[in-house]
Amino acid sequence: MAKPHDHLAALALVVVTAAGCTTATAGQAVPETAPPSIRPSALLPLVSGWTPVISESHGLAYDVPPDWKVRATDAAIGFQNDDDSGDLVAARATATYRENHCVSANGERGGIRGLAGLTKLDAGPLATEATNTAKSWAELAFRTTGQAPGVTLDTPVTFTVNGMELTQVTAHATAPKPDACTPSKGAVRAAVVRSGRVAATLVISTDRGIPEEVPEAHVHHIITSLRPLR
Repeated sequence: MAKPHDHLAALALVVVTAAGCTTATAGQAVPETAPPSIRPSALLPLVSGWTPVISESHGLAYDVPPDWKVRATDAAIGFQNDDDSGDLVAARATATYRENHCVSANGERGGIRGLAGLTKLDAGPLATEATNTAKSWAELAFRTTGQAPGVTLDTPVTFTVNGMELTQVTAHATAPKPDACTPSKGAVRAAVVRSGRVAATLVISTDRGIPEEVPEAHVHHIITSLRPLR
C-alpha cells in the first residue's frame, strides 16, 4: 500500500495520492483515558506479548503484534482517491506495520505493509456493511497511478469472538500497475459488530505476496482479539 492519509484530531499530517506524498507536522494527540466503567481486563492483551489498541469511543479493544506501531487513539488514517471524486476511507484507533518501507516515484519515503483500525458502522445489514467496507478500502488502498485495482470479494462469514457476533468479508485486490510501494496483490478484511452499545468495523489492510507480508495467522489473531471494553 502507498502511505495513507494521516490525521491527528482535526490536523492533517500526511496527504497521499497515487501521484505521491505530501507531509507536514502537528502536535501529538492526547490519548484517551479509560473511565471507571471499563473492565480492567479488557485493557490487557489477549494475545501474549502483543500490544492492545484501546478505543473508548468505539467501546472496543484489539491486539497487534509487538512489531506494529500503535498510534494515538485520536489519530485517523485512511486513503483518498487522487482524482476529483473525493472518495475517502479512514479509521481511528489504528496500528501500522512497516511504514516508510519504500521510496516512491517522486523520491519520497513512504509505503505501509499493514494497517488495522476501527471505523464507524452504518445502520445497514451487517453482511452488506462488511462487503461495502472491504471493497471501498481495497479500491483505494491498492490504487496506483490513478487506476483502481481489480477487486474480488469472499462470501460473508459470521462467527463469535469474546461474546460478540462478527460478520467478516475479505476483499482481494490486484493492483493495475505495481510499484515500489504497492505490490501486485493486497487484501482487506472488514469485520463488523453491532452488539448493545457497540457498533463498529475492524478493518485490516495488508500487502500480500511479498516476503515481509503479515502472516495470515496474525491477521486472524488481530480479529479474534477484538473485545468490548465494558
